[in-house]
Amino acid sequence: MAYQLNGSRVEWNPTAARLRELTEEMPNATLTEFGNVNVKARVDSRSTRSTYIVDDSTNSRGQTITRAEYDRVAAIQDAHIAKSRMVVVDGYIGSDPQFRTRARLIMEAANANVAGMQKQLYYPVEAGYDPAAWVPDTTVIYTPSAEAPGYPDDRLIAVDLKANITRVLNSDYFGESKKGGLKKVTIPYSSAIVQGIVEGTIEWTEDPDFGYEMAAAIPGADDLEILQPRRLYARQGRTDEHEAMVARLKRERKEFLGSFPGLDESLVKSLG
Repeated sequence: MAYQLNGSRVEWNPTAARLRELTEEMPNATLTEFGNVNVKARVDSRSTRSTYIVDDSTNSRGQTITRAEYDRVAAIQDAHIAKSRMVVVDGYIGSDPQFRTRARLIMEAANANVAGMQKQLYYPVEAGYDPAAWVPDTTVIYTPSAEAPGYPDDRLIAVDLKANITRVLNSDYFGESKKGGLKKVTIPYSSAIVQGIVEGTIEWTEDPDFGYEMAAAIPGADDLEILQPRRLYARQGRTDEHEAMVARLKRERKEFLGSFPGLDESLVKSLG
């Protein structure tokens, strides 16, 4: 069941133009000489010390909190949301209808820059999308102005792998939004992945298709086919299918990036 949002005012899937408008209202936002918006965040890196996983949703040996504590913090955050202006950004992680994940970001409108950046990373919802009927697979609930007393820096990133909900309190760092959208594969694997991120134990290698860094090894996740899907396609004799999918994704991303006038052409060309 999807998280029930009760804000004093909620804007559902606002346009990029509307999110920019809200971002320009932020007191820590300035316009550059090129007309772009620059926002100076209070938090400039991921908050590893403040990241906890709900203990009954993981086999992690890292930092955990009890379900009761998670529920207590969730109630504090929900009370804050009830009196706040919020924006909701819905979209897909991945473009293939067979594999993509429905993702939702719920963000304070006062920090609309994070929502604006996340909107660029999601693949858009379909025409005729109805937010009331659209059930996300993963949800990130973000309240940068709500503190979590008692946690490091009064900040908390609480991860519930059962419900696929990440709650972020007192951080305005965009990286928490990106990380919070990680798709749950299975509880043991997702726990290992999150633990690897938190503890910095992931070994990385370059993806031969897109040039990104991808995981080469994660303690507790010993199936390389999950970390590197190309291997799965190769074992199943579906290499041609994988290569066609890579070509299509590169083409779609080029077309998407090409729709933004003034974007540095080298970014588009970098997709190959």
